[in-house]
Amino acid sequence: AGTTTIESKTNLLAAVRSGTVVATSAPLHTGRTVIVVETELREGERLVAKTTQTQAVLGGQSSMRP
Repeated sequence: AGTTTIESKTNLLAAVRSGTVVATSAPLHTGRTVIVVETELREGERLVAKTTQTQAVLGGQSSMRP
């Protein structure tokens, strides 16, 4: 099953002019028809951005369920 975006919100907290940014995502909710994912972007220990995204599951069955 695929997904389509219902809502996407990004908070840009700090500028990064050089170095490496690492993104880490985790599902907050994995329902049958809706998935909510949170992504943090960090430069070392410093949080530079945070995104929360809500996705509708097309076909009505999430493949993210354990």
